[in-house]
Order: sequence, then structure tokens, then C-alpha cells
Amino acid sequence: MADKVLRLVRIVDFENPIIGEEELKFGKIRTSEERLENLRRLREDFKLDEVVAPGRTEFEKLLLLKRWVRSRWNHGWNNTNPPWDAYEILKRAERGETFTCGYYSFVLSECYRSFGYQARRLNIRVKDTEYPANPHNHDHNVCEVYSNEYNKWVLMDADKNCHYEKDGVPLSALEIREAWLNGEEDKVKQVLDEPKFVIPKRCEKVPEWDNEEELKRQFMIFNRHKIMPFYHYIEIIDNDAGKPRIRWTDRHSPPQLMYNGKPFPQDVVYVDKKDEFDWKMNRTHIALECEDSNVVTNRLRVKLTHSMPNFKEFEAKIDAGPWKKVESTFIWQLKPGINRLACRAVNIFGVRGPESWVEVEYGEWKVPD
Repeated sequence: MADKVLRLVRIVDFENPIIGEEELKFGKIRTSEERLENLRRLREDFKLDEVVAPGRTEFEKLLLLKRWVRSRWNHGWNNTNPPWDAYEILKRAERGETFTCGYYSFVLSECYRSFGYQARRLNIRVKDTEYPANPHNHDHNVCEVYSNEYNKWVLMDADKNCHYEKDGVPLSALEIREAWLNGEEDKVKQVLDEPKFVIPKRCEKVPEWDNEEELKRQFMIFNRHKIMPFYHYIEIIDNDAGKPRIRWTDRHSPPQLMYNGKPFPQDVVYVDKKDEFDWKMNRTHIALECEDSNVVTNRLRVKLTHSMPNFKEFEAKIDAGPWKKVESTFIWQLKPGINRLACRAVNIFGVRGPESWVEVEYGEWKVPD
């Protein structure tokens, strides 16, 4: 009498996010050819690949781009109101024009996008903004970039040339705000880089500031508490993910009806859930099923979905093997013991999203029939 073979197949561990319908929409985003050409021109003409070349990790490359943008000009108001075009702003900076925080955040966002990273711009404001005590020093513009290394949004302030960390992990604007309001300022490190911020000597656009001593005083106010008081109100004003302008609201930051003495436009979406403000993207989900629906074998069908804008392909790694290109559906043959499958999405720029993985135990043994 032949022995009967029993087989066991089960998932024993995983880091494999469920991707909801809203997040899946990011995977359908395609940048137009005209836009891609403009980004390519920015990256090539300003030799940005040389800028990031010393970076060993993705995060180091992001920091190098921030440092480079800061080095293009010093904070100031001596400009001829350029269009919102990073290439044109950088060319004018080469001719000696100076710009404020909004231009820093915009140019840095475009530099990140030229490498295929998702970036967005934020306006941040102090609590007192209905009739601000200081009407010319109550808001600031910053940039956030989606870090695949940390699988989260990370704030980059090119004007101040800094980012923020808590327990060694870079923070988003929302996380900086939470730390400030929770009295955890001492737990947050403001990581400053070179070149340092240079206080301008003139302010042609604000006559009451247009002397060196007053400018020093104003920037001393700005720099208090690592600039964290400016994160009381936060608003996403620009992004490439098809999202509208979004303002964070809660009991500390109720929707505002007026701002700086004037009615405040209500042309935004208010959110109070973290995943609606710091949304996830670039991720991959691994779905598994037995190849044969009638019998358990050592073969699993793998189905991959993703939320990577400008998607190009999937990569997979089995056990300790190399990363290889795979289709969205393929067969995974298991060996006895623990099997590990890791997958990630890659976009047309070569940016690789966060890794998702599953570990599956497979076993078989014979018993008398």
C-alpha cells in the first residue's frame, strides 16, 4: 500500500502592507512627456547626478540635493519676480538674484522630482495668525520628499538647510508639529548642514525691516525653539500625486476663518487623520494563493499590486538570491523549510520603492494510507 503525502504551507511572518483603493490610484499616475523633458533638462544642465554621486544611500542623496539648492543663493528679496520655473530661478540665482523660502522649497521639490522622487511643498504658520503680532514673520515654506528608505514623508528645509530627527529617524512636518505640541522639543534634533543660513543685510520689500539690526532681530525670532513654533498650522500647497491643497486640523489647529487681518479662503480639504495627510505610496503588496485550487503543492501563485507613480516594473528576491525583474503574476516554487520572498516596485527613473516581504513555511511527510 502506497504512503500518503501530507503537505503544509503557511505564512509565518511578513511585512506586506494592504494597499487601499485610494493608494492604488498613485500607481496610475503618469508624468507627461513635456514635463519629463523639463525635469531631464534641469537634471542634466545643472549636473545634478554629480551632486548626488557621493551619496551611498537614498537618504544621503536627498540631503546632498538639499545642500546643493541651499548653496545656489542666500536668502533675500533682491529678485525680479521670476516665474515658478526651477530652471529659470537657478539661472537668475547665477546672475546674483536672491530669493526667499518659497523659492527654496519649490526648486528643491523640482530637483527631487527630476530623480523620480515624490515631493511636495508645505506652508507652515505660527499659532497667532488672525492678527499676527509680527505680520511679516509668521509663516514659512518647506519641502517634503517621500523616502523609500524610511517608507515615509521626510521634511527638508532648503532655506534653513536642515532636517529634523527623533531617535535617529527623520521626521515629517506633521511629526515635528506633534512633538512641539506634546512638549517634546528636547527629543527633536534640528540637523543643520553647510552652508549655514546667512542673515541678509537688506530687505527691499519690507521697508520696516530694511536695516541690518532689525533683520538680525527678526531672524532671531524665526530661529527660536528650532523653528518648531512655525509648525502649528501646516498645509500641503503643492504635490505631484493628484491631491488638492490639504490643511491639517484638530483641537489645536481649528479651521481658520481669517488670516493676517483678512478672510481666509476655504478652498482646501481639511483632514484630521494621519494617513490622509502623510499618505503612503510607492509600496507593493504580495498576494499569495495555491497554484492548484484542488490540492496543496509546493507551488504558489504570486500576484503583485503597487502604488508607485510612473511605474516601470517589479523586482523580486527569493531567499538570499539576487533581485530580478518579474511580472505582476508568477509562480513561486517552495523548498522544504522557511522560504522568503521580497518584492518592490521600480519607476521609470530607476527609483525603487520600499521592500515588502513574506516568509512561508513548507513541509511534507508521508503517512500510511
